[in-house]
Amino acid sequence: MSKKKKNNNAAIMNKEMLARQRNLYLKRLHAILVGLGKEEVYKMMSQSLKAALFRMKFRPIKVTVQKEIGRTPLFAKASRHLIMKLYHDQTVSFENPDYAIKIGDYNEIFFPFLAIIDDLKESRSYKEVAKIREELADLYSEVTPNGRDAMNEKVEKVLNQCQLIYSISTCYFERMFFLEEKCLPCEPPEQPCLGIEIQQIKPDKRKFLIDGKTRSAYHLGWLYQNVEFGPTSISLGELDPKASIPDLRLDVYIQRHAIQRVYERLDCVSLGASQMILCTEIINKPEVIFYKGKTLIAVTMGKIKFGYLVVTLIDGVVLIKTFLLITSSGTPEGDKLQALTGLDKSDKSYLGLDRLSSFYSDDIKSNDKVMRLLDKIGCGRLPDIKNHIPDSGLIKCEQQTALMLEKYLKTSDVEKQDWSNLNVEDLTGILRQESEIMQDITVE
Repeated sequence: MSKKKKNNNAAIMNKEMLARQRNLYLKRLHAILVGLGKEEVYKMMSQSLKAALFRMKFRPIKVTVQKEIGRTPLFAKASRHLIMKLYHDQTVSFENPDYAIKIGDYNEIFFPFLAIIDDLKESRSYKEVAKIREELADLYSEVTPNGRDAMNEKVEKVLNQCQLIYSISTCYFERMFFLEEKCLPCEPPEQPCLGIEIQQIKPDKRKFLIDGKTRSAYHLGWLYQNVEFGPTSISLGELDPKASIPDLRLDVYIQRHAIQRVYERLDCVSLGASQMILCTEIINKPEVIFYKGKTLIAVTMGKIKFGYLVVTLIDGVVLIKTFLLITSSGTPEGDKLQALTGLDKSDKSYLGLDRLSSFYSDDIKSNDKVMRLLDKIGCGRLPDIKNHIPDSGLIKCEQQTALMLEKYLKTSDVEKQDWSNLNVEDLTGILRQESEIMQDITVE
C-alpha cells in the first residue's frame, strides 16, 4: 500500500473516531439536560454550537499517583480502575429523578458546558447562546434550589462517598490515601483536563517502652471531609473516673502488634474499614470497662458489641496494646463462654471463635442450641454484625461454625462420660446418631 493511501486511510479512521466521540458527548449532554429538566436547551443548540462545545469540552478524567507514595504499578492501576468505576457508577439526581447524572459526566461534561456557555454569552458567532444562558439562569444562580451551589453541594456529598469507599479500600494504620481533584493543563489549552491525584498522609509514629522492650505505635485517626488527618482522642475521665482533670483529651496511638491482631481477628473487614470503626468508636463516648486489672474499650457497630481494645496510659497518651474479639479469652463474654463450655484459648482458636468471619456462618442463627449459648454469654446479636460493618464480606465463611461447635462440645462431653454402665442398645443408639451427624457434615 502506498504511503499516500495509508495517510488517507488514517485520516478517514481518525475522522470516524472523532464523529463517534462527538455523538457520544452530545448524547451524554442531552441526558444531563433532560435530568435537569432543561431538554429545551438542547433543542435550541445549532450544529455549529454543538461542534464548538465538543471542541472545547474537558478531556476525560486523568488519575495520577503522587510521586512520594512510591506504590507498585498494580496499586496505581487498580486505583485508577476503582476511581473511574466510582466516578461512572455513582450518580446524583436533580430536577428529574428518572435521569440520574453520573459524577464523571457532571465533571467532564456538564460543569465545562456551563463555563463555556457563560464565556460565549456575548459571542456573535452563536446567537442562540444568550437565550440558552437565560434559560439556564436558575442553574447559574447561587440561591435557587437547583442553582450551582445546590448542585455542587449534592455532587460534593457523592464525591465524599467516593472518597470514603476509596479510603476504606486502601488505607491502613501506617499510611492513609485520599483523592485530590485538580485542573490539569492540557494541549490544546482550550481543552482543560480534570485530574485526580492519589495522595497520602503518614500518621505520626512513636516508640514506647513496654515491658522492657521498645515498641512502635502510630497515631490513630481518620480522613474526614476536608481530607485532613483527624486525630482520635479520649478524655482522661473516661479512662479514670478518679482523674483530677477529667476533661483532658489524650491522643490515641495503636501498637503495631494491635494492628496485626485487628487484621487477624477482623479477617472479613478491610484494614481501612477497621481503622474507621475504631476511630468512630473512641470518639463517640466509648464504653470503658475495667476487667481483671485491664482497661477495655468496647468496639461496636449497629449497637452490636463485637470486640474490645486493650488500652493503657503511657507517656501522656492512650496506647492500644491489642484487640480481642468478644468471644476471646480475656474478655467478660469470652471467659463466661469458657466457664459454661470448658473451651479454652486453644479450643477457640481451633474453632475459629477468635475470628469475626466464623460468625458469618449461615448455620448459626438456625441452631437453637448455639444461639442459646451465645445469648447466655451476651453475644446473641453477634451473627447479625455482618449487616452493619462497611466493606464486610472480604472473606466468606466456608465452615459451618454452629455444627463444628456443637460436635466439638459433644466430643468433650464424651470424654467425661462413664461408659461402663452402657448396654448394647445404648451403644448402638449412640453409633446410629453419630453416623447421621457424620453424614450431615460430609462435604459433597
